[in-house]
Amino acid sequence: MCQVPIIIVLCFTFLFIYLSYAFFAGLGVFAIAFVVNTIIGSYIKTSQIKVMKAKDQRMTETTQSLNNIKFLKLYSWQDLFEGRIQEKRAIELAAIAKIMYATCLLIAFIYFFPNLMPAASFTTYIGFNMQPYLDLPTATTCLIFFGMVSQPMFRVPMAVTSFLQLMVSMKRV
Repeated sequence: MCQVPIIIVLCFTFLFIYLSYAFFAGLGVFAIAFVVNTIIGSYIKTSQIKVMKAKDQRMTETTQSLNNIKFLKLYSWQDLFEGRIQEKRAIELAAIAKIMYATCLLIAFIYFFPNLMPAASFTTYIGFNMQPYLDLPTATTCLIFFGMVSQPMFRVPMAVTSFLQLMVSMKRV
């Protein structure tokens, strides 16, 4: 993970050498990907906090029910307490579903943005007539560098999200 900044800086440098100013279109895609992944990661973090709070409330309710099981049976309050526990569980499941939807969106963007970077750079390269065409050696070399940049772009967002979830869990301890 510590080699990621070195890989990104070297690849971006070589891409700038090969594509000149058209590289900044790919860099813009990279910046947009970073912002979008950060927003989704922070949303997952706040949803994870909600899940933990809902889980704590449900576990408290369940513990109280189990501790007072004799009274619940004596007064026939089983259905009442079961309904309260189910309500807490429904809140928890709704928050978990939001996390899963956000994670699916994050994974979709993880695969979308690295494929958009070369498309944006090559389109800009040809569109601004730096050359009327993109020759094979330049395209191949640039695609190799874009492939090298895409690997950190796959790993970093998931690592950040996992780290944020770890931080939420560690605050509970």
